[in-house]
Amino acid sequence: MKPIQPAFCLIVLTTLSLCCLADDGPLFVVAELEAGSSPTMSAGIGDLDLDGDLDVLVVRKFRATVIYLNDGTGSFAVSEQELPIGHFTDVGIADLDDDGDLDIVLVQYQGPNLVLFNDGAAGYGTFGQELGDGPTVGVSIADLDGDSDLDLFFAEYEAPLVIWFNDGTGRFNQSNQVFESANNRKFALGDLDGDGDLDAIVPRDFGDATILLLNDGRGSFSRSDGVPDTAGLNGMNLSLGDLDGDGDLDALFNCHGCADAVWMNDGTAHFSDSGQSLSTGWSYDSEFVDLDLDGDLDMIIANSNTRDQVWLNDGHGQFSRIMSIPQQPGSTTVVIGDFDDDGDLDAFFGRYGRHEVVWLNTSVVALE
Repeated sequence: MKPIQPAFCLIVLTTLSLCCLADDGPLFVVAELEAGSSPTMSAGIGDLDLDGDLDVLVVRKFRATVIYLNDGTGSFAVSEQELPIGHFTDVGIADLDDDGDLDIVLVQYQGPNLVLFNDGAAGYGTFGQELGDGPTVGVSIADLDGDSDLDLFFAEYEAPLVIWFNDGTGRFNQSNQVFESANNRKFALGDLDGDGDLDAIVPRDFGDATILLLNDGRGSFSRSDGVPDTAGLNGMNLSLGDLDGDGDLDALFNCHGCADAVWMNDGTAHFSDSGQSLSTGWSYDSEFVDLDLDGDLDMIIANSNTRDQVWLNDGHGQFSRIMSIPQQPGSTTVVIGDFDDDGDLDAFFGRYGRHEVVWLNTSVVALE
């Protein structure tokens, strides 16, 4: 694998348009990236080249992993670095070896998960470990055991969850905790019971029920009964955020073939279904973000077979769908960040068999 080169492959932004969500809502500039259509499975963001803006890394099914480098204005160029090809399903981005730059974990369905270290300029020619042998579908990176370094929590499909603890230098040792085998999907970590450590909610596919796992503070997780019963449903993803402004983390349960659901936390990791039925497509991913700058968390849902969706929060966790957004199907992932450095949050969509798309939010300009 060669390091990144000074030259870049420039992306042409096409189908430029303005899209107003509501009279008092965000205005988007929408741009499609002409970088070749691809089966994008997931994406991650971070300042990979340490130039002060947010870059995006996308992983693709049996295609090369791609780094989109941001010029600081929300325009992206594809780096010429050669990255691995595999059946990648997810990516994690974090400083794993505590050297001040962002490393990556490539999650693989067929084959081992790969740790690649950053040279400080978005060059990933240094391989770390190969972890496990799949079939892995998701990763969350966080300090699970309270020792101030970043550990890896993998969701495996038709297999148990797996935890790898960091020794502080970016070397990982597998936990001896054994989880049950299940159709695990992409999941979320957060302090759900207010005890200061990170817990997990793991959705499951093909009828397996979602599980809630509470952390003892040392990286050992025990199952709790605090989530709604999703047995018989097809969980795909779960996102966490304080949706009703009460200081705890609530949840959005994404699924396919059933309606997405909003679950409210009582502050002790006991969740109740709010009764709202949102997207009924194949919801592969979602993000909470304050799109209209009113102080609460709205949501974007990436759908693979129907339109991507935007739902605005009334401040109490009740959501209304905004229809006047682009007719954009085929998305498998969405990541959020201020890509153009204007003070509001934008969205980057990875899509299956289609070009990536960037929505630049102009709320700050619109509200001035």
